[in-house]
Amino acid sequence: MQGRRVTVRLIRTAMAASLVLPLALFLFASWTAYERLQTTARERLVRSLDIEQEEAFKTFELVNLALTQVADLLTGMSPEEIAESEPTLHVRLERLSKAIRAVQSIWVYGTDGRPLVSSWAHPPPETSFSDRDFIQAHLAGPSQTYYGKVYASVLNAEPFFTVSRPLVLDGNVVGVIEASVLPSNFFQFFASLAYTQGVQYALLREDGTFLVRFPAVPAGAPDKLGETTGFARTIRATPSGGFYSSISPIDQVSRRYAIRRLENTPLYLSAGIDAHKGMAFDDGRASHLRHSGDAVPVPHLVAGAAPDAGALRRDRSPFEGGGVAQAIAAAGGDRTSDGRRRA
Repeated sequence: MQGRRVTVRLIRTAMAASLVLPLALFLFASWTAYERLQTTARERLVRSLDIEQEEAFKTFELVNLALTQVADLLTGMSPEEIAESEPTLHVRLERLSKAIRAVQSIWVYGTDGRPLVSSWAHPPPETSFSDRDFIQAHLAGPSQTYYGKVYASVLNAEPFFTVSRPLVLDGNVVGVIEASVLPSNFFQFFASLAYTQGVQYALLREDGTFLVRFPAVPAGAPDKLGETTGFARTIRATPSGGFYSSISPIDQVSRRYAIRRLENTPLYLSAGIDAHKGMAFDDGRASHLRHSGDAVPVPHLVAGAAPDAGALRRDRSPFEGGGVAQAIAAAGGDRTSDGRRRA
């Protein structure tokens, strides 16, 4: 009788094991696969940020170089002298702005917000732009470089965001030097990174204001991430950037995000992937990344390695025709005997 009980107990144990063990193995395999997909998604986001950062760094390096050259060109000149030299300065600023793909135009404003000279229009419009954020920022404090929000052009040009510096004479701010940067330049580059549906790339300010977003912000949606969003909470906790997951208040898509501060600026780069579609993409069958109509295989991206940034940037030199050095030299002009630039 005792032996029979032992036999029954062993049978029951074996039956339980036959159910529990496969379930445990299934759960372990599922968890391992989940962790692997999470790691792959995170690596993919990091690689995307690496490529975004390279493009943004080179673009803003040229924009800031242009602003420096304009400041040098205007050294020692009062607003009145700049206005008197407007025809010649217009030609030089026009040459400089055309040399840099991302720059639509370069402007110099007086403290009243009225343009003194512009690369875009000759003569410059008499309209005052004193209500714009970059004018107010430089008049309110010692800000060196200010990144303004996106504006619609009033001169039949493309929308733009601003990068600006104060125009200083004898230690006083007497105006503003501003470059109008094309969001469309970044948008086209971000579009070239879109290897599947559900991805999102962005350039935004630390206050959450979008300067560029791919896909574009839908009509009627907010163009700024609020203080309670995952973006704001992440940079408050880690100003250099990090990872978070949330439902986008812009298009209501649940995504995993990676964000990174761009050097020592108040700008952040963002890369996001749909929390559902991104995981399904790991089968590697959707292995093409679009760029200017050319399909570029990205199996390395799926495996967690960065695609070749050089391939992504074909025909995307940040300056037109390689002429930026010549344009900068031409914009500089000659110096007078007292060290000031000739207009």
